[in-house]
Amino acid sequence: MSDDLSEYYTVREHDTLSGIARSKGVAWQDIARENGISDPRTLRPGQRLRIPRNAGKVHAHVLDVAHNPLSGVSYRIQSAGRTVSGKTSSSGQTDDFWPTAAGQKVEFFIKKLSGEWKKVYETTSHEIDKMVTLVSPRLKLAAETHPHPENIQASQLSPRPRPKAEATGQQTPSKFAPGKGIKTEQATEKDGTAIMKVTSDDASLDEFLEKYTGDPITEDDYKDAAKELGCKVNAVKAVHETEVGAGSFTIVDGRTVPKILYERHYFYRLSGKKYWDTNPDLSYPVGYYRMGTKYLKKTQKLTKTDGTSEDVDVWVRFDKKKDKDQATDAEKGKQLLDEGVLTKERDTYGSFSYRRLRKAFRLNETAALESCSWGAFQIMGANYKTLGYSTVQEMVRDLSRSERPHLKGFVNFVKADPALLKAIQKEDFTTFASHYNGPSYAENNYDGTMKRHFDDLEKATATKSGKEAK
Repeated sequence: MSDDLSEYYTVREHDTLSGIARSKGVAWQDIARENGISDPRTLRPGQRLRIPRNAGKVHAHVLDVAHNPLSGVSYRIQSAGRTVSGKTSSSGQTDDFWPTAAGQKVEFFIKKLSGEWKKVYETTSHEIDKMVTLVSPRLKLAAETHPHPENIQASQLSPRPRPKAEATGQQTPSKFAPGKGIKTEQATEKDGTAIMKVTSDDASLDEFLEKYTGDPITEDDYKDAAKELGCKVNAVKAVHETEVGAGSFTIVDGRTVPKILYERHYFYRLSGKKYWDTNPDLSYPVGYYRMGTKYLKKTQKLTKTDGTSEDVDVWVRFDKKKDKDQATDAEKGKQLLDEGVLTKERDTYGSFSYRRLRKAFRLNETAALESCSWGAFQIMGANYKTLGYSTVQEMVRDLSRSERPHLKGFVNFVKADPALLKAIQKEDFTTFASHYNGPSYAENNYDGTMKRHFDDLEKATATKSGKEAK
């Protein structure tokens, strides 16, 4: 998309500024301001005017540091001399703001605890709609204050942590979807001191994982798996290397857990198309946007938490066959990021999968576990039956104990799909990746990466065999 967000018009005989504005669908005042015209009667034939384009709406989704929606936050949005102010809704969203034209600077302000306004974000209006995600660095909890008992000496009171720096913005208790969120409870200690207990909305890892036993896949395990699949050992290893590289487990909160990738479009579908309006970071009709992938804006009618419907502009993956007539309208994720339509925090993969899972688990635990790809071979939890489990909970607990069940599950998964089984037997990694990794396999070069890993493993095996023969 060009940085010049205007088109041009050459004035003809008998043209008027209001008539030009009507034909272009913009306000004559915007044309006048764009071209420095103080008197519309001064138009002359041959004069070249810059015509600003109409702009899409802009609104913000305000989250606390733990990515919970913040309600009741005082905000102000201003652009081209216009200002709209209000408080965020229960789902942490501002009202829609409509700039008068594309190319205008749009500024977002949040009211600080001191009553001052702090500018937190700036973007430029475009023809496309924008949703800005604003993440606060802090969380403010509502609580009552109570005096300490008069007969208690300061030395008898429980130690209190040193106060942190003042919060940088107005923050309120978050509402993490209906009935969810940070919970606070007033209580007293044995000495009568008033305290506040705070409970996080994040699920504990112990709620769905078992302790890691450290039982890795052995060379004999690989040989047994290859024999059962009728393929080479290095074909199985190549898939493993492609999916998780150096290891099947990672460290979260000091404990060893399976590597996962949380998929919000799975959760949206498996949870009954809920929570997209209150928690778009966890539930949305499309997956997290990838920077190199092309997308098209399409309007979908979505049902909100309160049961009402709303037409929502959603950027969906561009399909070369289905959307070939709209190829010029497709934009890469990187372009959408630069234009402010997407934000890195919300729309790209990163190290947040367990954070997202633990929050989604509070909304719908089965759908949350089914919406992750798990472990050594990154198989979606929704495939638990194919892997040989009666529930996804059983599958996740088994995979969290050790690496060996990951390989067993992979064997069952491949055997259940004749196309996959034939492809791994023939070392046809393009066909294998197209079935195993889905339509985006080529975009992410899964087949090429598998083939490279396989060739490297084969060379290493041949070298080792040659040395042993000597």
